[in-house]
Parts: sequence; structure tokens; C-alpha cells
Amino acid sequence: MIEVNNVTKRFGDFVALDGLNMHVERGAIYGLVGPNGAGKSTIIRHLSGVYKQDEGTVT
Repeated sequence: MIEVNNVTKRFGDFVALDGLNMHVERGAIYGLVGPNGAGKSTIIRHLSGVYKQDEGTVT
């Protein structure tokens, strides 16, 4: 299971993630779709432990 609650990530003045909430059930398959700059790679880096969020929780 993946639980993302109110995650915010800033790079200087740029806000890459702004209060993101996401819940993925165990065994589910999800895709991340969006334009460039939407935060897809940023949330994957949080899920893999590469980045630490400024606010919120990732479980």
C-alpha cells in the first residue's frame, strides 16, 4: 500500500508538489500521467526515498 498525505516539495521558490494526496491499494497498478513539470518524477523520487518532503507524509 502507498499512502501520500498532504505532501509539499519546494525547490527554492518553485513548488513542485503542493499538498498532494494519493492512496494506492496493495496489488493495484497505477500510472502517472501529466504534462512536463506536473511532479510525476518528483513523487516517484519521494516514494523511492531519494527526496524528503518539506511537508506531509509518505508511507
